[in-house]
Amino acid sequence: LRAAQQLLSNLGHEVRTPLNAMLNLSQACVEMDLPKPADQLVSTVLDSAQRLSQLLEGILDLAALESGQVI
Repeated sequence: LRAAQQLLSNLGHEVRTPLNAMLNLSQACVEMDLPKPADQLVSTVLDSAQRLSQLLEGILDLAALESGQVI
């Protein structure tokens, strides 16, 4: 059980770095004056990355709770 919790924690942190890059870059693109089709695509990427970020945070919170860590 401890190994599974550690794996979840490690995976979560390894996924967070590239996910944050996706969030930041797509947010920057949304703020640009892009043509409509490109803007819609970038908005879809941003929405998807935000959902993944929320899911990841939930997984990390659950792993912390199960390991007895305060979050």
